[in-house]
Amino acid sequence: MIDSGPLPPTPVRASFALFLGVVVLSLLNAVVQVAFRLSGATTVVGALIEAVLFVLLGTQMRAGRLWARVTLMSVAWVFTGVSLLAMLGLNGAFGNHMDGLVLFTLIYVAAKLAMIIAATALMYRPSTRGYFH
Repeated sequence: MIDSGPLPPTPVRASFALFLGVVVLSLLNAVVQVAFRLSGATTVVGALIEAVLFVLLGTQMRAGRLWARVTLMSVAWVFTGVSLLAMLGLNGAFGNHMDGLVLFTLIYVAAKLAMIIAATALMYRPSTRGYFH
């Protein structure tokens, strides 16, 4: 059996799980968008880029790499900003003929935003300081 080092603290494991949840949500949204012909390859490419970023950086963060935690936080802030802008943009879309789709998208973006914020906060809990090198 290979010793992979110390077990990550619980907040780090929870943060990684939340980032994986964001990946799943993003890929699921891309499938729904393409299935209903609401968008095309751009959405799929964006979801794949997001998935690769969060999985690669999340894996390194879970392994205790300080640079990955800092980079992941930066990427999370960018996605938080984009998500907030998307929610503000969708706010004016109510009242149009696609209310169900707008509501679905608002719920998706809000869930993703909450998961990203929670995951970022967890990886910076005081109990995780000694784990990162």
